Amino acid sequence: MRNNKLLAAQVGYGMFGADVVAGTMWDLQRNGLSPYLDRLGLDDWASKYHSLGFEMAAIGTRSEASAQRAVSENEARTGKASRGLLGRGAVG
Repeated sequence: MRNNKLLAAQVGYGMFGADVVAGTMWDLQRNGLSPYLDRLGLDDWASKYHSLGFEMAAIGTRSEASAQRAVSENEARTGKASRGLLGRGAVG
């Protein structure tokens, strides 16, 4: 955690990662964790976590093109930059 934000990284941006996982990550970055606690039956905890943010620190992929696409889409959907990683190094 950094500055009251949960840090996360996503590994893979293929068919499932670019659709289901990325969509969930975009929602969490835009809205935080609080709005989703009721789905887990944790409505009573929502007010305690309203100030908790969510940050996508990095997105790891197999190819450079996928990494660049992942970073670009994440920034377009959330307005927040993340780091693209492939293999053993950073992109961009």
